[in-house]
Amino acid sequence: MDERPTRREKRGKQGRGRKPKRRRIAGALAPYFTSPRELRAVYKGKSYTARATAAGRIKFRCRLYDSPTAAAHAIVTAGRRNGWKFWRYRNPEGEWVPLQTLR
Repeated sequence: MDERPTRREKRGKQGRGRKPKRRRIAGALAPYFTSPRELRAVYKGKSYTARATAAGRIKFRCRLYDSPTAAAHAIVTAGRRNGWKFWRYRNPEGEWVPLQTLR
């Protein structure tokens, strides 16, 4: 018989095991918000609302996004969009201002 290695032997220790767990990374808004906040955006005359979590991530349509830009891309599928300018939050004076003012 031929002594060629099997596929499993070729793969070695890597094999087809489980994927490593992803580390929990704090969202981009984590340094700015310590409690959940409502976010708003208006695009093509339609109003959208999202929630900034205490961990700094954005929850929009039952999905979590790590950055404001990623959440903005869920709405604006064509072209590029800066999420820091797109989303607005209510500041302590009660005005809706862009997230960019936090930076």
